[in-house]
Amino acid sequence: MLRLAKALADSNHSVHVATTGICLAVKLTQNLFHRGKSMRIDGISVTALPALGIPLLGYLLEPLILTLWLLKQMLKDRPIAIVVYNATPAAAIAVLAPVLFGLKVVYEIEDVPVLKATAGSSRAERPRFFRNLSWLIASRVLINVAHSFIAPSSRLVTKLGLSPNARKRTLVIPGCMDVTATIPSIASLAVEKRPLRILFCGKLEAEHGYDLLLEAIELLAREPDFEQRFEFHVCGSSQAGHRHPERVLTPPNVQYHGFVSNDTYRQLLESCDVGLALQKASGTYRDSKTPSKAYEFLGSGKLLVATLVGDLSELFPHAAVLFEPESGEALARLLDAIPRNPHYFIQIAETGLCLARERYSLRASGRSLSSLIQNTCA
Repeated sequence: MLRLAKALADSNHSVHVATTGICLAVKLTQNLFHRGKSMRIDGISVTALPALGIPLLGYLLEPLILTLWLLKQMLKDRPIAIVVYNATPAAAIAVLAPVLFGLKVVYEIEDVPVLKATAGSSRAERPRFFRNLSWLIASRVLINVAHSFIAPSSRLVTKLGLSPNARKRTLVIPGCMDVTATIPSIASLAVEKRPLRILFCGKLEAEHGYDLLLEAIELLAREPDFEQRFEFHVCGSSQAGHRHPERVLTPPNVQYHGFVSNDTYRQLLESCDVGLALQKASGTYRDSKTPSKAYEFLGSGKLLVATLVGDLSELFPHAAVLFEPESGEALARLLDAIPRNPHYFIQIAETGLCLARERYSLRASGRSLSSLIQNTCA
């Protein structure tokens, strides 16, 4: 959301972000009323809306609070459009009043839940049924009231079954990031004798390839020079409520960072050479979710190793490395090949960085977003 806002600001739009802060899981505390808060983050005006910290009641009041804030902004700042990031019941209800007053709505379809994943599955990443259902209903409401759409992949647009007219009003933005790297960090591997630094981040669950990473590391660890050739960094969380994965590896060159701050993550990202985006192409969410970190890796000058999900197919073979078949053995072979033939992979990382700058940077995304909003409001 913040990156889209920065992209629009880069194209000379005045952008204000509003965020709600209550969910059904809120607990009753001494602080029953949460005051609204205004701040600036990376140059963008952000408002955290007030909320009532009472279970269920606070959640039910959220649409009303957001509606009133939107109407106030319409009178105060006279915006030309509202961009709804993702789908929540509060957002789906709150945009109805501004639409009646003629304000245009752009729906950013980040992820759409898969209901079949809520039943008959023991996976840790199985979504909660009510949250999934309410999300799906909110998404359908927004699809019917929105005037144009933003989607992270063309595969998701196809899966949603949008009408031909709606597809004409849909902008696909797979990646949107601040591209600051000038050369891939892996370039130094050709002249320095050091370990290859590999980063895996996100959900430490099978759906996202964590099991394949573990298997690959175990296979590589059988080599006598394993610790001198590789350095693995793993950060993120496992299933909801568990900060650490059930299964970890303990070699000294495999480091688990857990949850990290944004600054720590940026430092970690900058120090690594390879970014792994291993969301399984055979998984439940292959069409509905796109690993945004894949494009973040490209924009940060990493060699991207990824699977065939979302629109990542457009990156292979020149801008990223395709990981297939999806097995720990195949991943081990691939990682083992990188330090043995660095020049080949450096060229791929350089192409990926150039592509990120041309197609997925804030400036490039901002131009596309600006054009979409102008056409929507015309």
